[in-house]
Amino acid sequence: MTYVRKKDKPTEVLTRLWAEVKQLEIACKTALLDRYFFTVPVMTWLQNQNLPFIIPVVMRGRKPKPGRQAKGMRACRRWKAGSHKYTHHAGAESVEFRLIITYKSHVNRNKKRVNKKLFFATWKVRLSPTDARQRYRKRFGIEASYRQLNQSRARTSSRDPRYRLLLVGLSLFLRNVWQWLVRLAIPTKKRGQKAMRAGMKAKPPRYRDVLDDFLAYLQKATQELDSSPHTG
Repeated sequence: MTYVRKKDKPTEVLTRLWAEVKQLEIACKTALLDRYFFTVPVMTWLQNQNLPFIIPVVMRGRKPKPGRQAKGMRACRRWKAGSHKYTHHAGAESVEFRLIITYKSHVNRNKKRVNKKLFFATWKVRLSPTDARQRYRKRFGIEASYRQLNQSRARTSSRDPRYRLLLVGLSLFLRNVWQWLVRLAIPTKKRGQKAMRAGMKAKPPRYRDVLDDFLAYLQKATQELDSSPHTG
């Protein structure tokens, strides 16, 4: 995790995060980034780090009008599903990547099944269009973690960015503890039925229960400190 100032560029944020990843010796196979990072400098930076990526495309370029064809990324809307070599230009800068076009089927508000065309910028990702879409879906867990972060984040009126970042980090830590407990309770292919017979049939703990237990522990610890004769 890292702070993000108002004028920070996406590449500056990635540089700080990547330094932490290397320091912690975390192996990163593929970067799944949101649309905010669909820029030429970011994709160039990822390629310089030899880091494969999947990023949703932001539709830029001239819109089609009568007598005028679309330009830029908007011109790719007519392309068929598949993997295409593409060069993205932004001013004097450019970057090459594989443009993956795939479809997503869903039921709309009128309860009719429709197909939506999806575009992803990828690099060194050897997956079919469908598999690339499924791989990117793994990132959606981040959105759920943000919702749970707000459930456990302490509220403060302090303007100190270090203290506010500490509260966010503590909230994310509690969420990770809960996720670890959930994985212990759910058998995987490696653990199989042996793990279930070993006493792991209990239901995964709710996130609210973990927060309540942590709050009870803090209250108990605070009471012990207040009653300690060495407190002063």
